[in-house]
Amino acid sequence: MLITEGLTGLSLRRLASRLGVTAPALYAHVRDKRDLLQAIADVELEGLIDRFHEAGEDTEPLECIRRRALAYVAYAQQNPQLFCALFLLQPELTSEPWEGQRPLASKAIEVAGEPVHRAVSNGQLRSIDPQLAAATVWAVMQGVAALLVTGPPLPRDVADRLAVTAIDAALAGLGATTG
Repeated sequence: MLITEGLTGLSLRRLASRLGVTAPALYAHVRDKRDLLQAIADVELEGLIDRFHEAGEDTEPLECIRRRALAYVAYAQQNPQLFCALFLLQPELTSEPWEGQRPLASKAIEVAGEPVHRAVSNGQLRSIDPQLAAATVWAVMQGVAALLVTGPPLPRDVADRLAVTAIDAALAGLGATTG
């Protein structure tokens, strides 16, 4: 329901009906809509973390950064409703931004930023605060993903090249070197 109808279309009563159970039966598993959304967020963030690990964990840092950025953008494009719910409409998920989700969201950002820290420490990125460099890379990934999911349609060839171009521009701005 979240994927097909978005946050506004999801209700526990409608979900219970679709599952063929009563609302009280569903409430035995989740406290409320926020609890259900948090469970969905947890599963999705774990999946995203797995994607990051699979995206070049054994490659050199700059290539790993590129692969993780592309994995993030691909996730957003493949799961636009979930991406929006997780990363663009955060207050809808919890009573306070990031409440309860902080550990997994932070872990996803940490895993995405790990190769940035390696690139700074081995001199592939100029001497800069590694957290600032990782946040810069995350901001670029987030911006590209949001543009492709919610922005005006781009010509296919531009959309296909945007993530690589943006991440390479960010890395160049951070003083990327090949040695």
